Amino acid sequence: MQGAFYGQATAIVGGVIPEWNWGFAGLAEFAPEGDIEKAKALMAEAGVAEGTPLSLTMVSSWPPMMSMAPIIQANLAQIGFNATIDTMEVPRYWDEVWGPSNFDLTVMYWLSPLADPDDFVTNTYATTSAVNVQLGGSQEMDDLMLAAKSAVTIEERKALYLEQQQLSLDTMDVIPVVNGWVLTAHSDSLKNFKPMRTGFLKTLKDAWLE
Repeated sequence: MQGAFYGQATAIVGGVIPEWNWGFAGLAEFAPEGDIEKAKALMAEAGVAEGTPLSLTMVSSWPPMMSMAPIIQANLAQIGFNATIDTMEVPRYWDEVWGPSNFDLTVMYWLSPLADPDDFVTNTYATTSAVNVQLGGSQEMDDLMLAAKSAVTIEERKALYLEQQQLSLDTMDVIPVVNGWVLTAHSDSLKNFKPMRTGFLKTLKDAWLE
C-alpha cells in the first residue's frame, strides 16, 4: 500500500467486497504482511517446485500496475517463485493478454462507483462473465451470486454474499489485494434528482444546483 498507493489504500484480507460496502463480510483470512511459511507449505502441498518461473504481465502506461509489479515480484521471490516482469502498451495488453486470458499472472484494478456488491462479484467470478479472464468460478458460485442478486432483504443478500466470498477464498481464482481510498463529497444544494440503488443519479439531467 505504501509503495504503490502512497498509503491511500486499505489491504483486503478477506472477501472481494470492500469494507465501505454494506456487503462487506468481515472475513480475515490473510495478514496484510503475509505469511511466508504458510505460503511455502501450501506450495509444497500443491507440488510446486521452488524456483518455478512465472511471467508477471503489466500495462506499461498504467502507473499503479507498474508500481505494484516489483513489489509483487519481490513477494513471490520470498516464497520461491522466479517472476519475470513483462510490460506492454494497453492495446497489445487487451489483444494479447486480457482478451484471450493468456498470462501466468497479471493485475487489474477496478475502482467502481457502484453501491451494489453485485458489481464486485458477478463481473469477476461468474462463469459467463466476459471479464472473468481467469476462467474460474463454478456453478455453485453462479447459483450463490444469482440468489444474492435476487434476494429481497439486505440481510438475506449480505448472508449470501458472505457465502460467495468464502467460496471464492476456498477456490481463489482471483486474489484481491487493496481497495483504493476515494475522496467523495455531497451537497444538499442539488435539487430534483432521485438516486438509484447503484449510487448513480437517475435524473441528474433534470436537476439543478440551488
